[in-house]
Amino acid sequence: MKDNKLKMDGVIGGFKIKGKDNKWIFARAENNVVMETAEKIQISDIALTGFYHFSRSQDFFDTAKAAIESGERSSGEFYIAPMYNQLIKNGKRFSLDIAEKIIPMGTPLDVKNIDLSQIKNICVR
Repeated sequence: MKDNKLKMDGVIGGFKIKGKDNKWIFARAENNVVMETAEKIQISDIALTGFYHFSRSQDFFDTAKAAIESGERSSGEFYIAPMYNQLIKNGKRFSLDIAEKIIPMGTPLDVKNIDLSQIKNICVR
């Protein structure tokens, strides 16, 4: 799914949030090109959905391996979003795909609070 027209190396899913909430992963973008990501530090009004696409799987594997070998962690865990910063630093470009609607499922409380009718309305067309 390489975007040859725009010369992108992948796609990052995001959505707009209102107010301040550091529970999310954030991206700062210019003209729908991701410039930076941050784990649980609000650098913009764009939170990430957790859906990531790499045009070359090797980009993901190489960066993940380097992060693990260096012990690069956020809040004691390995996260995908911060790896994008290294790829961006190395000249890779990622487009931002803004979702119109999301149903948060990142925490047990998010899952507990899901309104099942929301899912039915999204899945059944």
